[in-house]
Amino acid sequence: MSVAIAVLALICQPWMDQLSWNRALIIQGQWWRLFTGVLVHADLLHYTMNMAALTVITILFAQRYSATEWLLLIILLIGLANSVLLFDSSLNDYVGLSGVLHGLVVFCALRQFRDLKWESGAILIAVSCKLILEYFHPNGLGDQHFIHMPVATSVHRTFAIIAISLYLGQKLWDRNKC
Repeated sequence: MSVAIAVLALICQPWMDQLSWNRALIIQGQWWRLFTGVLVHADLLHYTMNMAALTVITILFAQRYSATEWLLLIILLIGLANSVLLFDSSLNDYVGLSGVLHGLVVFCALRQFRDLKWESGAILIAVSCKLILEYFHPNGLGDQHFIHMPVATSVHRTFAIIAISLYLGQKLWDRNKC
């Protein structure tokens, strides 16, 4: 599944201007940008960094999910978080997969916490520290120099919050099914 995302992202790259997440254009009716903005990247290094992180996340977590569950999780994260981001007046546009990556890590770490407390706890603490640092350094933690554009740190936070919400929603759903 992650290989398919990487290939699709590479194929979409020439159409960055037509596919990037752009609030004004989404509001004007270009709704596909809610989903396609994560597929395009600022440059080859940005793409490579995101795909390397996606590979690591896939290796660490994807085996606990069917391909359908993994794809559904990614689609839900993208659709919900990018819709919520329409209300962030400080964000006009962004490209890249890093928000999805933050959401995947948070959701998966929460979901496996019962079985792997130390590992999941360490991951959640590390992501929380990164998000807190980004909050106080909204232009990035130095990574903006690598990708030659500002880092949309609010996107990282929004995807993490949506991941927590999806996890809690799933727990409530499972509790009410019984």
